[in-house]
Amino acid sequence: AHCIKYVCDANGNCQKVFTCPVSTNPCVDIVCRNGSCVSIPHCPPSTDPCVRIVCENGICRSVSLTPTVLAGSNSPVCTGSNLNLSSTATGGAGSPYSYTWAGPNGFTSTLQNPTIAGVTAGAAGTYTVTATDAKGCSKTASAVVTQPTAVVLTATSTAVSCNGSSTGSVTATVSGGTPT
Repeated sequence: AHCIKYVCDANGNCQKVFTCPVSTNPCVDIVCRNGSCVSIPHCPPSTDPCVRIVCENGICRSVSLTPTVLAGSNSPVCTGSNLNLSSTATGGAGSPYSYTWAGPNGFTSTLQNPTIAGVTAGAAGTYTVTATDAKGCSKTASAVVTQPTAVVLTATSTAVSCNGSSTGSVTATVSGGTPT
């Protein structure tokens, strides 16, 4: 719609008047530009590709566009076993997602679900994965890997009361480890 009108009085004196309808949307202002009414968003656009600015009831707020990432493992893991790390990313700008893992003993990987074969006690600790989406927006998650305590076998014995009798006994107690 054109927004420039001329209003003249009885003496022929005319003035340029800018008129545009009032916006019924609290998130949009209507202004006159180059002779036409144009809608201008109330909220400025984000300069961060991982954030979108939205207007709700006339109030601007930021919405994160970063992916959601989950990290996991098959912890606890015994020495000599395989450690399986897992990650899943969703949302954000979508796939393809890239993954970067870091952990104890200088461990790094760019696999989504890496495996460390034949782990040692040094494998225990926090493993962190960063998932990055198609727009370069990233999010981090962690998985804590533990190792079971060492297995301890304790034996106690009771001697036979008389040579050749069956009154003696041995009792074994096991502690530590991870029950299966």
